[in-house]
Amino acid sequence: MTRCQFTRAFNIPLSKVYDYYSNIQEYTQRYPRHYSKIDVISSSDDNSINTRQFLNISLDRNQDHVNVEVKYTFVPQKEIQYEIKGYGKTVIKNSMWFRGAEEYQCAVEINHVPLDLICYPPHSMECDMIRYNEYSRMIEYLMEQDLQHLENKRMGWPIGDSCKKCGKGTLQSRGKKEDTGDRRIETLVCDYCRSEFANQRVESYDTIVFDERK
Repeated sequence: MTRCQFTRAFNIPLSKVYDYYSNIQEYTQRYPRHYSKIDVISSSDDNSINTRQFLNISLDRNQDHVNVEVKYTFVPQKEIQYEIKGYGKTVIKNSMWFRGAEEYQCAVEINHVPLDLICYPPHSMECDMIRYNEYSRMIEYLMEQDLQHLENKRMGWPIGDSCKKCGKGTLQSRGKKEDTGDRRIETLVCDYCRSEFANQRVESYDTIVFDERK
């Protein structure tokens, strides 16, 4: 079984979070960059479905997509197990785990099929910067999509957006990025009034904070 890729904590009822992740067919709408197509081949009464998935993944310089079959087994509000067939010589197995301490607090150990594939075989990223960079971008993308679709939070100030202070200029990147290990900060500046805005990701607390610098 593959390791946990990343963990998220939510101030949302566990039942809502579980329903969100267990709706596999919605992944093409939530994560269209990587889940291009998902077809349900069959389903059974024991809370499992078999799917065929067409995924957009940059595995190397010559391969940017893959077809696999994935079986999901659902343990309500506790676990989503899945098995991947059709890539590599073995069946790749992993799960999402859910736990909740209170009605409006829960945590999820999150895994995704594209992440598992890009990590296969084990240690494949240690000497492959293409895979490592794609893996990092993929996790950031998945987190930001959940921020929008599950938590209904805005995703910061995009480059080219109108300035919220003067309303006359547009936001441009200063080319200034800070990465302290647990925080990633990108500074944008208005090309008219020179106001600065910071898109700040606090990695250790699985949230994204957006600040006006001045």
